[in-house]
Amino acid sequence: MNKAEIVRKLHEEADFHLLGAGTWPAYGESAAFIKALKDMGLEEDVPGSPGCTRSTALGRELDVDLMTVFAGAFNVWDIPYILESRGYIEPAEADDLISLSSETEAEKLVREHVLRAYLKFCNHSHPMN
Repeated sequence: MNKAEIVRKLHEEADFHLLGAGTWPAYGESAAFIKALKDMGLEEDVPGSPGCTRSTALGRELDVDLMTVFAGAFNVWDIPYILESRGYIEPAEADDLISLSSETEAEKLVREHVLRAYLKFCNHSHPMN
């Protein structure tokens, strides 16, 4: 699979879960998504740490963590800090989201921020003609 095919596949997953018929967060499908990342060469096992993975050089280049957020395969409570680290939300917004006590409310509000971030990401990644 070449880089363009991998990028297309990542966007298909994000589109399906965030914009389409899939669920977000994709709790029940996270394991399959993570396996697909390994199969595409974007994630690898950490030697000496069973069950732990890390991004490969290609995974870091393609920002696989952010794409995993978009696909809903990341822990919802970690997402605000990932969005903050990429400049999609302010530190105070991340703290506010983390401090929510209702998981249902947190998922809803985090999803709204993820959707806005994804739309910005797509506009920056793929210039419009």
